[in-house]
Amino acid sequence: MKKYMVLVLLLALAGCLLCAGGCGSDTSQAKSDLKQGDTLMGEISTQFGELGAKLSNINTEVTNTTEAANAVRQIEEFSTLLTASISKAKAQFGKVKSLKGVADYQKYADLQVKILDNMKTLTTKLNAFLGGLVGVIQSSAGTQDQVNALQNQFQLEAQGITDTISKLAAEANKLKKDKNL
Repeated sequence: MKKYMVLVLLLALAGCLLCAGGCGSDTSQAKSDLKQGDTLMGEISTQFGELGAKLSNINTEVTNTTEAANAVRQIEEFSTLLTASISKAKAQFGKVKSLKGVADYQKYADLQVKILDNMKTLTTKLNAFLGGLVGVIQSSAGTQDQVNALQNQFQLEAQGITDTISKLAAEANKLKKDKNL
């Protein structure tokens, strides 16, 4: 009889441990962290839209090298703020990595971090493009063909990065919907 009682107690203890493992998950903290990260992602998305508008203004409003240099400098300053926002969002999603029992939330956070990494790469490529553009514009030997070549190269690189971002975003959105994160 004592053997059975010990076995029952061991099974009950094992059941409690399993329940405690599930009950000890950090789900509410993960939800909170992801919600804050998603809010930051929305702000970054808005900032990218503003950046696009500033870029299009270069084509329509810049008529001389001084205006071009000033416009590029403003975009580079804005880009620096955008990079800081990206770092903040990465840190927010990074909080989820240390939580326990929230694998789906961690996978979603990892996808968002990959998106942010690609956004940062895009911003870096943009700054390199703008630096080259200013060099060509300010050079007395600079030609429209050189400007076009820089634009084409940047557009090609940017398209690859934005395609990657779109795929990652689709995967993250599907995971969020499927797992009700």
